Amino acid sequence: MKTNIISQSLRSLFGSLLLITMVTQVHAGPGPRQVYTPIKTTEQAKELKPGEKIAFSCACGAVTTMVVGKDGRYPQHFTCPVCKKTFVVQSSGPHGIPLGSFVYEDDQGDKGTLLRAE
Repeated sequence: MKTNIISQSLRSLFGSLLLITMVTQVHAGPGPRQVYTPIKTTEQAKELKPGEKIAFSCACGAVTTMVVGKDGRYPQHFTCPVCKKTFVVQSSGPHGIPLGSFVYEDDQGDKGTLLRAE
């Protein structure tokens, strides 16, 4: 009789521990994902607001996240912390022809992308 009570108590205890472990694992998953979309025009870049999350995607594959400053301006240039290349906003193409797109480019012609959090 005592053995039966002890085994039932142990089963209940292990069952409770198992349930707690499973519930904890369900809540330990990753948080909500943040999606970033490319800024393709100068107009879109000018619409950025202070405190808005942005990211810069470098040609080397590194992605750096940041927040738009209090002035609400996008970065005119960016230096990648991984490859140390400096990218500058290109507002015109060859022969001074205005570009229709928003492009960061370094002195070797590699391109970087500014991204906005959705």
